[in-house]
Amino acid sequence: MALHFKKLAFAVAAGLILSAGSVSSQTLGSALTAAYNNSGLLEQNRALLRAADEDVAQAMLVQLMPRERHKLLHLWAWWQS
Repeated sequence: MALHFKKLAFAVAAGLILSAGSVSSQTLGSALTAAYNNSGLLEQNRALLRAADEDVAQAMLVQLMPRERHKLLHLWAWWQS
């Protein structure tokens, strides 16, 4: 069992060493920039933040002027469209 594991470990190490020559070199800065630009997570979080901001704005409008709620919500809906 231990011999089998040693052979497997050697094969994996040899594969990594041989394939390292074909990997393109990239600086850490360019790798981070590429990951940042190609991440869908950034767009998802921006969308969540926009939705939260809109909810806060609507809540503030309703809370500040309760008598004018209908007019303000109608104006807000028109502004968003």
